[in-house]
Amino acid sequence: TLVKKKTVPHPSRGPTTAPISARIYQRDTAGDEREAALRRLGRRGVRQRRSARPGEPRLGVLLQGDDSSRVLAWIAARLRRANVLSASDLELYDQLELEGKLLEGKDLDSAFDSISAFSETGENHEYTFLSEESLGDIRDSKLALRAEVSDLEKKLASLEWQLDLLTAQATTITQGKKSRTSAKTSATGKLARFDEELAKRSLEMNAVLGKLVATIQELSYYHSEAGSSPVCCQRRHAKGRFRKASSFCGRTKAN
Repeated sequence: TLVKKKTVPHPSRGPTTAPISARIYQRDTAGDEREAALRRLGRRGVRQRRSARPGEPRLGVLLQGDDSSRVLAWIAARLRRANVLSASDLELYDQLELEGKLLEGKDLDSAFDSISAFSETGENHEYTFLSEESLGDIRDSKLALRAEVSDLEKKLASLEWQLDLLTAQATTITQGKKSRTSAKTSATGKLARFDEELAKRSLEMNAVLGKLVATIQELSYYHSEAGSSPVCCQRRHAKGRFRKASSFCGRTKAN
């Protein structure tokens, strides 16, 4: 919030700086009444119209002299409706002052000097605030910005369409990956079941082979026993006959 300061001459002290609020007007007639009263006081002086309490200085004593008359005349001459603040304006002023948003003195001067439209240094006098050229530049820049905005909107629509297409493709790829993963999982489960069945079958085959080997061994043993006993008997009989024959021949020779 900026409060403009205006330099006005003082009747006794020379030029001073007095704060004037911007765009604040007093709508009632209180300002007019105060202005008329101060004008009367400035022209005719101050008369005591009420009795003072004991020990209280009279108003006339405080405002006696030419200085007081000149001050009152100066105030009355420069008191305007724009200079009078209402109660709400005063509350707003106090609030801005408490919040630290009120600029006064050098801060206000530097703030106004920083704005080219209010600068009084003379450097920016050649520039006109809101001139026709500046308005034309503003229109041109506005049209250019509108064209740029329309181009950006078209690009945005194209990018959104591409994004939708890529999202659909990504969804399809994700679904394909999920289906392949499920198929791989089912195939892995089937292979695991086949491995388990093969392991069981191999154990059963090993047991059967063990039984076959034991049976073959028993059969071979029985066959060996059954086949070797007639041959041995024949051999024994042959050997006995040979011995008998040899003993008979020896006996005959001895005789």
